[in-house]
Amino acid sequence: MLNLRHVSYAFGTYWVLKNLSFQVEPGGFTFLFGPSGAGKTTLLRLLHGSLSLQRGAASVAGFDLASLNRRMVPRLRRTVSVVFQEFKVLPHKTVKENIALPMLVRGIPKAQMERRTNAICRVLRLEKRMHLACRGLSGGEQQRVAIARAVVTNPKLLLSDEPTGNLDEELSTRLLEIFKQFNQFGTTIFLATHNRRLIDLVPQAKVLVLDEGRLEQECG
Repeated sequence: MLNLRHVSYAFGTYWVLKNLSFQVEPGGFTFLFGPSGAGKTTLLRLLHGSLSLQRGAASVAGFDLASLNRRMVPRLRRTVSVVFQEFKVLPHKTVKENIALPMLVRGIPKAQMERRTNAICRVLRLEKRMHLACRGLSGGEQQRVAIARAVVTNPKLLLSDEPTGNLDEELSTRLLEIFKQFNQFGTTIFLATHNRRLIDLVPQAKVLVLDEGRLEQECG
């Protein structure tokens, strides 16, 4: 699902990622663990096609990042969903409209969209917020909307950057259970975090340790 060989990335003269090589098999659950500033967000942006590959070789869900052009990025993102720290919800649209958007783009029938949206709202405790505009939600609620929107299409690969950063411990645990359920049904999970407690909740997961742009350790 992911295959990186000697990948490096720089902003100007500062190398954020330094000679990364690793593989993630389809259906796996992998944590990218490291402190703030380790390069986790940059790596996820690279894997999602938001940044262009500069050095090395990488493939994501069958897409070669070296040859990826702008026309191919939407195709990549039909297979790969992402939850970034910034949420990127549409503030003027309701919770329900935000979550349904990726299904609308894919042409999923309305009845199926309705079922999926209602189900994921129940799981993430958003059912009482479904008809509210996202601009009126708290940061934690917007985070849950972003997560719901990412998983509602059953992606092959889910990239997630600190998904529990604005959630309390109970909701964090509940969210990990949701990710584990999707993983059991075949979605590959690649989750960046600095929270060791989350890793302890998925003992079977592979753990990549990133520090100052270098892969320091690989476990599992």
